[in-house]
Amino acid sequence: MARGQSPEPQAAVFLPVGKTAMGIEAQDRATTALCAAAGACAGLVLTGWAIDAPALTGFGSPLTAQPLTAVAFLVLTAAMLFALAERKMLATLLAVVPALIGASALFQEIAGVALGTDTLLFADRVTRQALPEPGRPSTAVALGLLLLSGGAVAATRKGLRMGQTAAVLAITGFGAIAVAGAALPLAAELTDPAFRYVAAPLPAMICGVLLAIALLGWRGSVWEGLLAGLGLDRTLLQVVLPLLVVTPVAAEWIEERAKGAGLDPVVAGSVETGLNIAAMAALLLWVTSRAAREQRARRALTRALDSAPIALTDTSGLVIHWSKGCEQLYGWGQAEARGRRKYDLLASATGQDESAAWPSGSAGWEGELIERKRDGSTVNILERARLLEPRHGGDPVFVLSMTDITARTQAEAALRESEARLTLAMDTNDIGIIEWDAVAGRFTQSRGAGRSLGLAEGGISSLADWRARIDPADRAALFSRINNAIARQQPRIRFRHRFVRPDGSKRMLETSAACFYDAAGKLTRLICVYIDVTEKEEWESRLAQLQDEVMHVSRLSAMGEMASGLAHELNQPLTAVVNFLGTAKVLRATGDDSKLDDLLAAASQQALRAGQIIRRLRTFVSRGTVQEEWTSIGELIEDSIALALASRGRNDVDLRIETEDPDQLVCADRVQIQQVLVNLLRNAAEALDQMPPERREIVVTSAIDGDPERLLVSVQDNGPGLPKEMLDSLFTPFVSGKEGGMGVGLSICKRIVEAHGGTLRAENNQHGGATFRFTLQTRPGDDEV
Repeated sequence: MARGQSPEPQAAVFLPVGKTAMGIEAQDRATTALCAAAGACAGLVLTGWAIDAPALTGFGSPLTAQPLTAVAFLVLTAAMLFALAERKMLATLLAVVPALIGASALFQEIAGVALGTDTLLFADRVTRQALPEPGRPSTAVALGLLLLSGGAVAATRKGLRMGQTAAVLAITGFGAIAVAGAALPLAAELTDPAFRYVAAPLPAMICGVLLAIALLGWRGSVWEGLLAGLGLDRTLLQVVLPLLVVTPVAAEWIEERAKGAGLDPVVAGSVETGLNIAAMAALLLWVTSRAAREQRARRALTRALDSAPIALTDTSGLVIHWSKGCEQLYGWGQAEARGRRKYDLLASATGQDESAAWPSGSAGWEGELIERKRDGSTVNILERARLLEPRHGGDPVFVLSMTDITARTQAEAALRESEARLTLAMDTNDIGIIEWDAVAGRFTQSRGAGRSLGLAEGGISSLADWRARIDPADRAALFSRINNAIARQQPRIRFRHRFVRPDGSKRMLETSAACFYDAAGKLTRLICVYIDVTEKEEWESRLAQLQDEVMHVSRLSAMGEMASGLAHELNQPLTAVVNFLGTAKVLRATGDDSKLDDLLAAASQQALRAGQIIRRLRTFVSRGTVQEEWTSIGELIEDSIALALASRGRNDVDLRIETEDPDQLVCADRVQIQQVLVNLLRNAAEALDQMPPERREIVVTSAIDGDPERLLVSVQDNGPGLPKEMLDSLFTPFVSGKEGGMGVGLSICKRIVEAHGGTLRAENNQHGGATFRFTLQTRPGDDEV
């Protein structure tokens, strides 16, 4: 709400302090019980007339209640019950009946006429009564019916004036019927003409008192505000006033009953006086104790309010009251603040650093201010103001309530600053956040999230919009991965895909998504944080190409070092071929063809052996793309040994192969894994050059490494081992323990193994030598989308 504007009006609801809905329901139940008791009383009277039982028509009193009187109270009871049930129209129509009965009786008494309505019910029995006007309600009862009927109708209407009317009518009707009922024992003869004006039958008095009390106690949510408008206390109306009316009448009635019972008049008078004194003493004690409780409560409330920052000002802003809470908040004392304008005293300003203007003519406001304390420091305030109109006249005042929101304002400023830094960081690093409300089907982007993607704010507003921007080549695999993760209720999903911008260009996005599910396991929300890794992807691709070049050069270098050994390897089968063919030629010249086929077969076998050596060589130095395939680990090891030890000969070292299952298949790029094994075998063989020939030993092993999807391959030698200072940096590029070494072989091996999803590590053996171990997958790895 802007400052200077009045708050929107709200419907008035009058609830006493501490009153709850449960309390109001209990009050309604009590009111209903009183009405039911009054209805039962009237019903007994009608039953007495129907069965001709005078004891029921007068409840033992010499004056009986007339049939019309019973009908009027019975219908009035029904009207009040319908009013309690919010059936206001029906309640109003029913209340007309007792009002007409009362009005008819009063009209006949004043006009001195008989309309014939007095004997409408039970005419024979009614006319037998020794009364001046048998069947007609007495004047006091008729007046009470009119007052209570009017009070019941008025109480069903909202508004202060109608409530005041209902209160006055209920109180007056209560007093009239109570006094008239108490006057019954004071009459000497029922035939006394004045008797029917001032007396009321006992049943009528009971019904009238019950309904009057029910009307006075009706619904605190209505009466509290109405009685406050009269300037009267609820308890005074409901307790004190009835006691003041009933007590002297009841005492007089008891005195007359005592005299009728033969008690001495002096003793009877003493009893009446004692009852009056006791009643008044009890009433005085109750009023005194209640006043003391209210005074204590008022003092406690005053202390509580005084501890809060509350000020009273006139309509121009001059301070009238300055609480201790204000003194503690601002540092200004009450004597210093009184008579000064609050906004001038505190240099009040709005959030835009503009001086605050007093909103004259406003009925109230609420707004934030920056105000200056006595020590010169500033404080952020939430000020609420309400215009208070005095109940009994006087000038209106503003009640100002101040709340220190400095900590909240600082927290909000810190939050805005943090959000600004986060936005800057996200913009700088091309990071965006997208939230998908799966229930509402709505997408929400963080501010600036679509800038790097060429999208306007809100450019993606639904799942269909996002799906349309996924590269068709990635779409099926991406949504299959997401759906599978959601089906397993995974809390987080990671994926990578290409995003098609509006201009047709593509960006590579790397996304991490947090998933939220309801109690039934259904996805409710998905928050995705993505980063544009297009440039990173391009650099990684270029780096991979360069690394492939390095590996290719490394293999060529290795072949250069192994050239002499390979020449020796090739020389043996080629020499054998020449020898076999020469022998075959000699035998053919001599005419001996019996061994010719065997010599040709042996020559062919040696040629195939030479071809196999050349094939291994060409495969090892070939330059091609990485291609994983199922390969036998035994075959990989055999080929690698043949390449690595070609220049030395396998007889130069004691080489053992210990494979758990030589036919175990691994998913790997054959050439790259051969490069790893060749490098490790040649390093082991070179390390053994320092050992005597009879003690040179290399062991190559392979076995499942606990996890059935991992195969552990190791190359172990019994040489001098690795220098301890090199163990931590062994796989760092350009670090070598060999004289003249480049230091790239092991770093390339590590990269190859890690690219296959495995690990490469080295350690010294307990009894000498070193062991290199690496792992390979026994099934294809899950390709990331």
